[in-house]
Amino acid sequence: MGWSMKKVARGLGVFCIAASLFVAVPPASAVSGGTEVDDATFAADWSFTVGVGVGSFAFCTGSLVDLSTVITAAHCVDPALVGDPPNTVFLGDRDLTTARQVAIASIERNPQADSSYLTHDSAILHLAEPVSGVSPIRVATAAEATGLGASVSANFAGFGLTAGGIATTLLHSGSATVASRSKTWELFGGNVSVCSGDSGGPLVATLTSGEKVLIGATSFGSPECSGPGIWTDLGADTFIQSAFHPPGTGT
Repeated sequence: MGWSMKKVARGLGVFCIAASLFVAVPPASAVSGGTEVDDATFAADWSFTVGVGVGSFAFCTGSLVDLSTVITAAHCVDPALVGDPPNTVFLGDRDLTTARQVAIASIERNPQADSSYLTHDSAILHLAEPVSGVSPIRVATAAEATGLGASVSANFAGFGLTAGGIATTLLHSGSATVASRSKTWELFGGNVSVCSGDSGGPLVATLTSGEKVLIGATSFGSPECSGPGIWTDLGADTFIQSAFHPPGTGT
């Protein structure tokens, strides 16, 4: 699509990207125009959602996919873009200020990732210790992601900026309908979209069985934090699929 990097600002993990078709949105803080997630909804639907950052400062979002592993965006761990790579995840709470902080032991960045164009935008964070009291979400298989079809409705969440570019420590969520799928999910939710700080956050769909699975990780959206958003398609991401659904395992 001819994306070119125009600006990278570490403060909120913001990437303003110009696109030939529409202006895309950045990585990292709360969902613009979304709904603040309350305690009950967090426990029921979003407890796997974590903040990702350095020390006490979270600048991206991620998803806990097992008790010691988090998926986030590759650009969230790229030293050329964020400076010091993340060393902490914030989990178990919808509020970053009261969330547990767990150290990151190691990082695997998608070897095909290109932060200049935000392709193959995925990374795996290995925690220093397993966590408890949190329910991870399962990564969709390639077949499950394909089986969802091209117009599925999906939900997303993040600790990024809200409408008007206002910073928050509270998790927000939104929903949108898939507009297209080709190694990324492009969704349009009207006035609800991703914003700075949402990068790496979850895109969740419901299978016909009723199980909710992780199908995407927030990659970018528009600088205005409105209009289409782009999520890395984890079902089509060979780096993620080989890590969580290796060939021959039947998973």
